Amino acid sequence: MTQNMTNSNQNPQKAKNLFRFSIAMCLLLVLILLAGYFALSLNTQSHKLERFRTGGLAALEILNKAPQQPQQVFFDAQKKEITLADFRGNILVVNIWATWCGPCIEEMPSLANLRAEYKDKPIEIIAISVDRADFAPNAKQKLEELSGGKLAFYHDPMMRIAFPIRAKGFPTTVIYDAQGVEIARVSGAANWDSPEARHLMDALMPSN
Repeated sequence: MTQNMTNSNQNPQKAKNLFRFSIAMCLLLVLILLAGYFALSLNTQSHKLERFRTGGLAALEILNKAPQQPQQVFFDAQKKEITLADFRGNILVVNIWATWCGPCIEEMPSLANLRAEYKDKPIEIIAISVDRADFAPNAKQKLEELSGGKLAFYHDPMMRIAFPIRAKGFPTTVIYDAQGVEIARVSGAANWDSPEARHLMDALMPSN
């Protein structure tokens, strides 16, 4: 009698353990499938973007393990602290430049033209100068000349953005999606007036 009661007590417990194990296995399978889906999505996106790596965007890179978008502050033209997260919801083209950088100077007018062409689109061109703090007025004036007033001035004299972005040199341009995830980057000057640049921007539009 005692043994029968023990067996009847153990059977429900075994059923509970089996149920819990089945749930755990199902959850694990879902996680594996989700991980595979996101990995496939990233690979598919990278493959799609690689077709723009030619002509004016020959130096376009799609990193497998891109750094997170920096959260550090930099400054706008009024010396107000600002972060890249303040632009969340837009595609960001973040350009790190300096007045003493020849390729930066050469590239800037084409970035300004890109800004003018997509001014009514959810794209922000953020040109961040890394010139010394005491040189900010000169850098601001230089940007005004190079862009014809089309680009707003931003300043990062301590390179708080340049270092976490992992810029190899200047200029470096990093493109983020509306959620702040890096899409692609260009190390060195690019021709943002090129058909490749326009096609890339068009491909990044929300409707695409």
